[in-house]
Amino acid sequence: YMNLSTARYSGRAKEVGIRKTIGANFKNLIIQFLSESVIITFIAVLFSIFIVYLLLPLFNDISGKQLEFNIITNISIIPVILLLIVFIGLVAGLYPAIFLSSFSPIKVLGGSLHEYIKGKRLRGILVVLQFSITTILIICTIFIYNQLNLLQNKKLGYEKEQILLINKCDDIGMHLNAFKEDVKKLPGVINVTNTSMRFGEQIGNTVYESKIKDKKHSIIASVLLADYNFIKTYNNKMKAGRFFDETRITDTLGAMVINETTAKELGYKKPVGDRIYQTALEGNGFEIIGVIDNFNFESLHLAIKPLVIRLYKPNQFGRIVSVKIRGNNINRTVNEIKKIWSSYAGGQYFEYEFFDEYYNNLYISEERTGKLFASFSVIGIIIGCLGLIGLAAFTAEKRNKEIGIRKALGASTKSIFILLSKEFIKYVLISNVIAIPVSYLLISQWLENFAYKINLDILVFIGASLLSIVIALLSV
Repeated sequence: YMNLSTARYSGRAKEVGIRKTIGANFKNLIIQFLSESVIITFIAVLFSIFIVYLLLPLFNDISGKQLEFNIITNISIIPVILLLIVFIGLVAGLYPAIFLSSFSPIKVLGGSLHEYIKGKRLRGILVVLQFSITTILIICTIFIYNQLNLLQNKKLGYEKEQILLINKCDDIGMHLNAFKEDVKKLPGVINVTNTSMRFGEQIGNTVYESKIKDKKHSIIASVLLADYNFIKTYNNKMKAGRFFDETRITDTLGAMVINETTAKELGYKKPVGDRIYQTALEGNGFEIIGVIDNFNFESLHLAIKPLVIRLYKPNQFGRIVSVKIRGNNINRTVNEIKKIWSSYAGGQYFEYEFFDEYYNNLYISEERTGKLFASFSVIGIIIGCLGLIGLAAFTAEKRNKEIGIRKALGASTKSIFILLSKEFIKYVLISNVIAIPVSYLLISQWLENFAYKINLDILVFIGASLLSIVIALLSV
């Protein structure tokens, strides 16, 4: 607003000169220009209230909030809005008011305005600040979406496609094994497994230890209870040894499968056949029958931790049933599973979701952040362009005669454009010098929330900087 207001200086200069000639003083003019600014702000607020009503559902959808904006039922907000109008109007209008009110009637009516072409540094600072914010938003938006793309496409060590998760299966209790067997017989089902948790959830931890040459190594490991079909359903890979086998009765008597991280932290070089001990229990511990490849059983915000997999006992049942289904006739398969559930659940609600959708929801916060940054980037670009347009108009008007003389001497529109653009490119380059380190610090701090993160590619910084220059040139 400051840049757009001062860009109209020559048109307002004669008005100021005439007003001062017929008796207006500096104070009168300040009040007039500040009043104009407050009135414009008031009109803008009316528009903004209408726009908020239209866009609030979209904002709620993006942000995951349920905000409401109802002035009638929230009368207390009216004084806040009125104060906002006055505050913004005064702050935005103060510099243009002082600038325009300072004109001398004799000089401006005599056509001498060059003494009043001041404040170039302030206007430049405003443009630099606006484009710095815009470039920061652009850079952060690109990196956020790159990180989301990494999270959604990273190899997890298991297959998550075409897996149906049935929740709260402890509701059917001792009927769970019969339910699984009936589901497995369906033509659209490849395999079924029962686990104590869903991947991505935080699970319980227990202290385990090894005893190697009388040296104890203790770790805190996550515990996953599963049945025999676990790796057949999720297609996990074994690093060494084997998974639980229902033809071997000994597997039910204290066998255990561990992941690579557990083996490493316990100090085992060849763990298969060795034993692992639960610190809180007495006895001979558990025989390690296999080492499973590391897989991301928790969110990608976390590095892979030690994990032990224990077999469900015959009288045990877990919360989650995972069903690997075929790609054709998915809806029919789901409906058939629902019918089987109803026959066992006694009216309990059939609560299910597809694993890939559930997995994406683990990072819904990051997705919302990306959408909000993208939205604010667009707004930032528009505001930055308006400020630059104001400054360009100011400069063009200030150099009006020079441009006319240059054209009379044969200068082309292209050469005039290049002449005027040099100054603005300087402002944008300065804004990039500010924006790049700031955005680097911001995005580096945000990426600290993830164990797996993208590299901060310098090409993104260069690309965003070039984009800001293109936007600036288009504005000019």
